[in-house]
Amino acid sequence: MISLFGLLLGVMAALVATIALGLLVNWLYKMAEEQGGFPTRPSWPTAVGGVLLLLLCGGLALAVQFGSPLGIGWQGASTSSDLTVRVHDAQTQVGVNNAQVVLEQEGFPPFVTYTDRNGYAMLTVTESHSGLLRVTATGYQPVTQHISSNTNVTVRLRPE
Repeated sequence: MISLFGLLLGVMAALVATIALGLLVNWLYKMAEEQGGFPTRPSWPTAVGGVLLLLLCGGLALAVQFGSPLGIGWQGASTSSDLTVRVHDAQTQVGVNNAQVVLEQEGFPPFVTYTDRNGYAMLTVTESHSGLLRVTATGYQPVTQHISSNTNVTVRLRPE
């Protein structure tokens, strides 16, 4: 999910790009006008319509890049949810701190995170909830397991 700061930053970038593009178009128009390319300047409503069209295109580009702020999904309306992974020592049942947790889902880049001091990690998964979960930690044997339709997963690491 995109943060409010990220959304504001994206809107600011779109506005700056729109202004820069408007200045470029104005400069090109003046050059064409000097060479006799255009008989008159565009009307005020045409100019406003052009700016609104540019803003709409920038907004659509942001929605495709970061996801729709209205919650309307793109690319087949995929949704996501949180997956809680608990990693603990198989013998002592104590949570393993700083274990690397990697989720691999088809069609998506691997999601990498690390457990907290209590052995918990949070991942965001697509609606399919299936993929390969790989967990590694110093002093433990690596574990790879297939997950499917779970919101909570427990991984037991065996010491090396």
